[in-house]
This record gives sequence, structure tokens and C-alpha cells, in this order.
Amino acid sequence: CEEHADDVRTAWEIDAVAKAEKAEAERVARIDGLWLKLARGLMIRANLEVTFGSPGDGKTKKAAARKRAPRKSAPPPTPSEAPASAQGGNDRPASGEEGE
Repeated sequence: CEEHADDVRTAWEIDAVAKAEKAEAERVARIDGLWLKLARGLMIRANLEVTFGSPGDGKTKKAAARKRAPRKSAPPPTPSEAPASAQGGNDRPASGEEGE
């Protein structure tokens, strides 16, 4: 056993270094992914602010909708403007009235 102790210790050191390098690579990859996620989120936020305005400046669509006057509904159509089917101007008799 004593004659192989140096070989075992060397193999253990190599394995420990490999595990440390792998852990560091995973840590760096995670950090890079988080930075990428942050950058994408900031780009989306900037695009939304351009489109809808920032929350504090009063330029949001909700704020604009509150300032807008209420919509007036259109008056009902006069009989001359109504479609023929609504006036009862159907030329064909109803399905139950054919034999009468």
C-alpha cells in the first residue's frame, strides 16, 4: 500500500483540480446567463416604455383613456337606412307558410 500512496495522492489531486475547474466553469456560465437575462429584460422594458410610456410620466394608455371624453353612441338607424332583412322585406315565405 505504501508504494502506491504517491500514485493515489496524485490521482486525487488531479481529480480535485478537475472538479474545481468544472465548478468554476458552471459558475461562470450561470453568471453569464443571468447577465444575459438582465440585458434582455432591460431591452424589453425600454421597448415597452417607448410604446406605452413610463409609469410615472402620465403617458400610459390608461392615463390617456381616463383623460379622453366618453364616447357617444351612434343613433339607431332610421328605417330607410336599415337593411331589408330587418324591415321584413324578405321575398321568400317562411318555411312553414309554403302550403297556405
